[in-house]
Amino acid sequence: MKKLLSVIILIISIFISGCGDSLYFSDENKKQSLEQNFKEGTPEYYCQKAKQYVISGDYKESIKYAEEALKIDSNSFDAYNVRGLAYAGLEKYELSIKDFTKSIELNKNFAKAYNNRGLDYMELKKYDIALKDFNKAIEIESNIADYYYNRGKCYYNIGDNKKS
Repeated sequence: MKKLLSVIILIISIFISGCGDSLYFSDENKKQSLEQNFKEGTPEYYCQKAKQYVISGDYKESIKYAEEALKIDSNSFDAYNVRGLAYAGLEKYELSIKDFTKSIELNKNFAKAYNNRGLDYMELKKYDIALKDFNKAIEIESNIADYYYNRGKCYYNIGDNKKS
């Protein structure tokens, strides 16, 4: 059950995460829509492809596309974020935390990366660090309900029902 909840939260995070605008594709229009919205060979194109593979659960393929984006633009905080999501899907939390941290270094106001890193710290039961990340995400983007939910879940996990 815990694994299922983590996967659901991961998918929700993808829809609110970076890598340009969230685009929803039907199977038959996926490639055409991607090419219409992003020029093939650009970091944004590869980043969107990486996001699509994360959503479909093909984390290894997602990592390949995120790395293509990073070859073109090694300062793409979006690409680090989506690759971090893929690593989290593979339960490689140390690698995902490293990518979310790099994303934050490149864009200190990227609330989604703080939230994503907080989720991974929570998986590792590092609740104090996770709370700091959720609080920072809320400080940056106070209108995102998922950040409050994740913080509440973290408080619940440490037994602070009053704050959860």
